[in-house]
Amino acid sequence: MILAHNGPLGLGDRSHDIWGKDFGKPGGDWGDRDLAVAIQRIEGFGLRVRAVIAGHMHHRLVHPRNGERTRFVRRGETLFLNAAYVPRVQRNDAGEELSHFLRTRWRAGECLAVEEVWVDVH
Repeated sequence: MILAHNGPLGLGDRSHDIWGKDFGKPGGDWGDRDLAVAIQRIEGFGLRVRAVIAGHMHHRLVHPRNGERTRFVRRGETLFLNAAYVPRVQRNDAGEELSHFLRTRWRAGECLAVEEVWVDVH
């Protein structure tokens, strides 16, 4: 499993893609080239990257307005999760402060589910 600030290059070039560029002139892959190379090298050693968890690119898009980006992608045997949710801390109707998290469920090295949860951290 890899935890990174931004996801790897190579997962699409459309604004709504998991790490696509949605600002300025929209479009283009905004992923990290070094991370893409690292993943290739790890797999080249015969190892499996089960998941890459990163963020950086917010869930809500600038272009098109009011759209949301793809947040979870499986490529081959690897699950890519974009955990960026802005604002990450929000208040519910009762005024409680809640924080956004992703919860994953695994069995025998396979991710069975990804769930977005809001947690009262106080």
